Amino acid sequence: MQGERPARILDVGCGTGSMLERWEAFGKPVGLDHSIEALGFCRRRGLETVCLADPAETLPFRDESFEVISLLDLLEHVNEDLATLRELRRVLMPDRCLVISVPAYRGLWSSWD
Repeated sequence: MQGERPARILDVGCGTGSMLERWEAFGKPVGLDHSIEALGFCRRRGLETVCLADPAETLPFRDESFEVISLLDLLEHVNEDLATLRELRRVLMPDRCLVISVPAYRGLWSSWD
């Protein structure tokens, strides 16, 4: 809609940035990953709005900074899952959207899982 500002979106565990590119259709995505190598891939793809951080630690964002947060196939890799979810809740605006996916069946898991 005309006059609306783009949604602020945080993609946690952005990896090489494929979801960041998709999120651009809906707003202004920010990628977060704990891997310097992954963020290097993002930057080589022209995705500059990325930052290095551990989602279980204090994130470099103010409270209620994002309207959408995605955590796709990542939560099963995090040692401190409750701390991660608490920190994401802190930076998510009230009554907004947290998108989480995890592999449903062992057959869908890869060696990373």
